[in-house]
Amino acid sequence: MTRKQSNFNSSPIIQANDHSTESQGASPDKHKASKGHIKTFRLRDIDIENLNLTVQKINASGKIQPINSTDLIKGLLTMARKTSDEKLINYIRMSY
Repeated sequence: MTRKQSNFNSSPIIQANDHSTESQGASPDKHKASKGHIKTFRLRDIDIENLNLTVQKINASGKIQPINSTDLIKGLLTMARKTSDEKLINYIRMSY
C-alpha cells in the first residue's frame, strides 16, 4: 500500500502564519489583531491595590465601557509612549 505524500507548505495554517510574519516590521502604532504573548510581572500589594482602584474609578465614571486591569495597563503603556522621559522617570521614582 502506498502513502499519499502530503504537501505541508500549502496548508492554510502555514499560509496564515506566513502572512503574520510579514507584518513584523510594521509600525508599533498600528493595532494588530493577533494573539497576545503571555508576560508575567511581579507586583507588590500596593501596586495591585492601585491598579484595582484605578479600574474601579474609570468604570465608575461611565465614560467608556467597563474595563479590566489589562485594558488599563495597555492604556498606560500607550500613554507612556507619548509622555516625556522626565515625567515618566519622576512617576517611576514615586512608585518606589
